[in-house]
Amino acid sequence: MSTTGQKGKMRRRTLATVCAVFAMTFTGTTTGIGTAAEPRADLLYLADIDPLAKDIVLRGEAEVNGQFYPRSIVQLTSSSLPVNVAEYHLGRHWRSFLATVGLRDDSPTECVVSLEVSLDGTPVHRTELSVGEARDIAVNISGAFRMKLTVSRGRGVSATCYGTWGEARLTTS
Repeated sequence: MSTTGQKGKMRRRTLATVCAVFAMTFTGTTTGIGTAAEPRADLLYLADIDPLAKDIVLRGEAEVNGQFYPRSIVQLTSSSLPVNVAEYHLGRHWRSFLATVGLRDDSPTECVVSLEVSLDGTPVHRTELSVGEARDIAVNISGAFRMKLTVSRGRGVSATCYGTWGEARLTTS
């Protein structure tokens, strides 16, 4: 086969692969940026999916008020980023958002943050906490299309603070 023929065959294969991935993304057979987090089970950890839009979001382990949370979302705030936003596409599939919220234990003592949950642009829950405090939250998200998690730094705080959503998860119950 000629070099030109091989290149054409490779282009067709590449195009077919791209089309297949594109089709999976929009039919919901995979979860990626821009697709709804589909309830294949009755539980989904936000640390396991990518936000649709985000500032600086860390996923993984975090310790809050002496408790270890292996599947956490951490949003940092600083003088250059006083408000940090992460938005998730829910696709109207989920009923509850559950998490333990607080500041990561390695945040400076002066840190105070506000953690807010908004559904389809409307704030529905807000908690303000200092280092060493934590709260369990349960937010009804039935029928919501998008969920926005916002962490805002308290007034007069100059340090980098780590607002944490410990074990942040969506459920169908």
